[in-house]
Amino acid sequence: MNKLLDLLKSYGFSLFYILLFEMAYILLGYKGNSVSIRKNKHSTDTIPCPYFFLSKIYKTLQEKQINLFVDLGCGNGRVIYFFRKKFKTRYLGVELFNEPYVQSYKLFENINEVEIIKKNFFEIDYQSINADCYFINDPLKDRKIHDNLIKTLISGHNSKKGELIFILINLSLDKLEIFKKMKLIDSFKINDRGYYIYVHNNIN
Repeated sequence: MNKLLDLLKSYGFSLFYILLFEMAYILLGYKGNSVSIRKNKHSTDTIPCPYFFLSKIYKTLQEKQINLFVDLGCGNGRVIYFFRKKFKTRYLGVELFNEPYVQSYKLFENINEVEIIKKNFFEIDYQSINADCYFINDPLKDRKIHDNLIKTLISGHNSKKGELIFILINLSLDKLEIFKKMKLIDSFKINDRGYYIYVHNNIN
């Protein structure tokens, strides 16, 4: 409960808009919100991205041609469910923990353009999936592991296929360092919460 209260306080004066968008989208049939406290030395607590953020992110993404949208740490499928309602492409959700994986898998099991897998991020062959958009809601505690993941995603992308988009939710400033040489195309921040969207064009 204390975690949830701290989260709400962190949104400050924007809390009204956060709650308004949550209620509006839930009334429209979108997935509800849930917070999971992880007792895991590598994984952070699950704090879902607010619909207020997702609606703003969508305005930027609708200008892009995305062939495969990957949600790393997809939880119960909230983000994929949202964007699938907004634009048509292929989606891949990756979730390590069993309960949210099962929820997400059941949600999309009869939908051809969505695949949900239960894996560690470093068990995936990113060259074979060849994604061009990654949604990352700060799933990893350790910066070195986080940086290794981003390097792995970059090395797994075929530069001939075009730009690589990173959507980053609630990352601390030290975890944003690895993106500094990329092009920032959109951002929004409320105290220590917010999002950044970077594009990587020159992949060596």
